[in-house]
Order: sequence, then structure tokens, then C-alpha cells
Amino acid sequence: MPKFIFSTCLLFCIPAFSACNSVFYQGDNRPWRQPESIHIRCERERIVSTDGTGLQTMICPPTGAPQGVVVQFHGNAQNMYAHYQFLAWLIKEGYTLATFDYRGYGESDGESDREGIYQDARSYIKHVRSRFTGTQRIFYGQSLGGAVLMRALLDEGLRPDEVYIFEGTFSSYQRVARSILARKWFLWPIQWLSYLLVTDAYSPEGDLGAFAVQQVILIHGDADPVVDFSHGEKLSSLMRHPLWRIAGGQHLDTWHFDHGRLRAELLVRLKATRATRPRQ
Repeated sequence: MPKFIFSTCLLFCIPAFSACNSVFYQGDNRPWRQPESIHIRCERERIVSTDGTGLQTMICPPTGAPQGVVVQFHGNAQNMYAHYQFLAWLIKEGYTLATFDYRGYGESDGESDREGIYQDARSYIKHVRSRFTGTQRIFYGQSLGGAVLMRALLDEGLRPDEVYIFEGTFSSYQRVARSILARKWFLWPIQWLSYLLVTDAYSPEGDLGAFAVQQVILIHGDADPVVDFSHGEKLSSLMRHPLWRIAGGQHLDTWHFDHGRLRAELLVRLKATRATRPRQ
């Protein structure tokens, strides 16, 4: 979500504490760009979250020699039919792309809230681990999806045969809200309100040291106008993994930045990371 919309929402939700937490979830049910319209074959499947909420999932098989499955946890706006396009290029590189919509997004049921989306994330992790038992699993969290994925993975259990990628994301809801307010001169004096109006419930920050012994790739553009680069630096410090700094990179534009020249580097980094851990 653009930082102006977020900061405006925070300003107007001051009277309603719970409303400030809901501004993180701006999903819609528009069809956006269906993969079949760009000649990508995908299958849809409904799964059920912990409390019975129906969730829509999508799996797009690879067209190249199979390399593994990339499991996407997308950002806070739109729905999976917009977000799968960030990673669709990996399909031709031999990676299955698996994605889904949180409750209140796209064709999933229910209404978005932090606890419900946390349960959806855990349910989807269980589903993917069960379905892809003999395949290299690469979990990929982008923006809000990174924070959601981190917490759910920590509580479901990290596994040494998996790879975890986090791009343009953060580990504290309160701190990311504060940094967005701080960027607007007219909101700078009230940035402290983020600690009153936004909770850090289901934030992964206090437990990120567990990722230190896992296979992790951290990516952040140093010109990100939505999630400040400092959040990537914080993740790097807490997880004790190096941060891949994208010079001039903005929010989630890594694989389209400079005509896609960084795609090859991700594949090299991913191959090197995968080589150090056993498959199931």
C-alpha cells in the first residue's frame, strides 16, 4: 500500500484503536490479470483455514526442468492475481509457483484481521508441506507477506531443508507504522502514536534469532518508499544473515528493476543456498 494512504488511514483511525491495525490489509476481489491470459497454466484449489474459513490457492507448474516450489506470501493490497506476476518469471526457470489469498482477499472467504491471517498462514504452510513432500520448498515473503510468513514459520517450526526469502519486508508492525508517519513532515510530530494505535501482536521480531541457522536470503531496495530500507537492515541484524541491498531499488521492483538484470543473480544465490541443505 502506498505510504500516503497508510499514513492518512492512521491519522483518521485515531479514535478507533482496532481500525489502525486493519489498515495493513487492503485486499480486493478484482480479477486483475489471470495467468491464463498470459499463457501460464495454473490450477486452483480451495483449502480450509483453522477456523473453517475457505481460502483460495493457486499452483502454476514449471515449464522448465523442475527445480522446486516457490511458495509466495504476497503483500497487503489487491490479491494473488496481481501479486503472482512478481514471481511468474520463475516458472520458466523450472520452479512451481504456489500462492494463495488471505481471508478477505480475492476469492477467499471471511474478513481480514491479523489473528485470522496468522491462522491462514499456518494452515497454508501445513498444506504446502503436505503437498510438496518430495520437492525443495522455497518460502518467499514480500512486504506484509514477509512479516506474516516469519511469524507463522516460527510457530509451525523451521526446517533445515527449506529456503526462506524475504523481500522488502519488516518485523514490527509498530515500527513500520512509525517510519511511514515519520516520512511526512506534517505527521512527524505524532509518529509516537503508532505505538498506541498499532499493536505488535503476531509480530515475529522477538524470535528472529531462530533463523540464524536456517537458509535465508534477505532482499531490500535502498530507495524503497513504502518499507524503509532500515527495516531490512534490522532483519539482517536480528537474523544474522547478510542483506542483499538493491541500489536504487524501490518497493518489490527487484525482478523488474533495470530490465530484470537481477533475476540471474537471484538464481545463482538460490542455487548456492540450496546446495548447502539436504532435500527431504
